[in-house]
Amino acid sequence: MQSETPSALYQRRAAIIRMTPVLALAFILAHFLRSAPAVIAPNLRTELGLTPGELSSLPAAIFLGAALMQLPVGVFLDRYGPRRTMAALFSLAALGAIVFASAHGVAVLAAGLFLIGCGAAPVFMGVIVLLSRWLARDRLATGTAISIAVGGTGMLLSASPFAAAVELYGWRATLFTVGIFSLAVAVGLLVMV
Repeated sequence: MQSETPSALYQRRAAIIRMTPVLALAFILAHFLRSAPAVIAPNLRTELGLTPGELSSLPAAIFLGAALMQLPVGVFLDRYGPRRTMAALFSLAALGAIVFASAHGVAVLAAGLFLIGCGAAPVFMGVIVLLSRWLARDRLATGTAISIAVGGTGMLLSASPFAAAVELYGWRATLFTVGIFSLAVAVGLLVMV
């Protein structure tokens, strides 16, 4: 990196500090939304009468959405930048959570999970692109490892804390709330990054 004036260095650090919480929340929610359906599988089977085959096929919708978005995400990140790409597509993940929460059949559940997969797809690469712009090369691996560890918190939150919330409020209300919160994070990405 070129040497920066103290004022420019201060502004860059302030921008990084301002962006970090919303990026961390997006990464945590991306992991959470991918993991949460497994926790409510018994609820889905009981309430919606899903067969074991239907239930076991649902996670494929997330992976299909994520896989189909890999090439477009790279193009979008190059063309529109991380801020717009992550904000626009993460709003799809929020919509997917809301669709999933309102589903009454396997097709709508799968559609919600597909949207979650599509919407969560740019989060990791968007964070990596931003880290590559912020950090010196010798610190990029450490920054990436820290971001992955922070994102992994979402998987932890999708276990016991999510199960407790489902027990208290039901899976639909809990996922709907997560969807609305995810939409707020998508707006935060647009505003803060």
